[in-house]
Amino acid sequence: MKSRFVILTLALAFAILVVLLWLRPRRHESDATSQEEPVHSEATASASTAVSNRPRNDIQAATSASTTSAAAPRDKNGSKEEIRQYMESQNVPIQFYGRVVDQDGNPVSGAHIALSVRHWTVVAPSAFGGDGHSERFEKTTDTSGSFRLEDATGDILTVEDIQKEGYKLSGKILKFLDYSKGATGDPNNPIIYKMWKKGPKESLVEGSKLFGIIPDGRVYTLDLVRGKKVEGEADGDLRVSILRPNGVNSRDRYQWSFIIEGVGGGLLTTDDEFMYLAPESGYKPRFQMELVPSNVTWAPLVKNQFFIRSRNGQVYGHMQVEVNAIYKDHSAIEIGYVVNPNGSRNLEPAD
Repeated sequence: MKSRFVILTLALAFAILVVLLWLRPRRHESDATSQEEPVHSEATASASTAVSNRPRNDIQAATSASTTSAAAPRDKNGSKEEIRQYMESQNVPIQFYGRVVDQDGNPVSGAHIALSVRHWTVVAPSAFGGDGHSERFEKTTDTSGSFRLEDATGDILTVEDIQKEGYKLSGKILKFLDYSKGATGDPNNPIIYKMWKKGPKESLVEGSKLFGIIPDGRVYTLDLVRGKKVEGEADGDLRVSILRPNGVNSRDRYQWSFIIEGVGGGLLTTDDEFMYLAPESGYKPRFQMELVPSNVTWAPLVKNQFFIRSRNGQVYGHMQVEVNAIYKDHSAIEIGYVVNPNGSRNLEPAD
């Protein structure tokens, strides 16, 4: 029995040895395959890194290129050239046409125009990126008030300034045009820029006042010439009242209203870009609003801009008004104003 057990043990050991020798070449083949896989992973990782270092606007093109790179590596300068081509493609031809007129629509000739165009260049042959720098241009309007820019390439055009002695440029002008997003110029439809032709100056009264108002509907009279408030009806320029519920706070939605009246005159809402000359007519005795909480336009604060005529035409002016339903424990009306107390409609500032 003992000898039989020894023989069986030797036979089993021999069988195991044969199996191990037979499996050994297959293990080497598996090792060889596993050694090739990290090489492929490094190539893919390198391509992904190249994509992450490129400009965001070029990610789609870079992603496509990285797939090619992983399969068949390109020339080491290929991605740099791609970046260069992308940056240079941002520089499109600029065709810009403008016209300068005064407040009456008359052409302003001889106005000096300062323009700039952002132009893209590659920082250096080895750089992964570009540099946008401003190229500046000087133009002068002709007898029709027109000017043009056609000798530039880039993506963003900026109108930096328009100047002429005796004129003031409107604050509401189109300053930026993005040609990379399809902006185009039309010589038959130029962009209009308005300037105010300055005239004689008069003594004006300017101010900015915050008047507290108890919001129970009571009337207050505001004297803009002296910057004073009086409860009740009195001589002055405006009468105001605000009505809202008691006990509301800034988190509530509630129904409220206000009234602004011109004393011996009226108000005219306006979006005039200069507000240097009050109109002769068109004024309405009062301006009022009621704000309902269910309305999508409801707000606890209302802003408006007006021309004002008061004191039977002895005072003209313009003002920016902000009515606040909740201010501390009450309400408030804040007014920035310029008035001419001399019976003239001229509101042109001294400067």
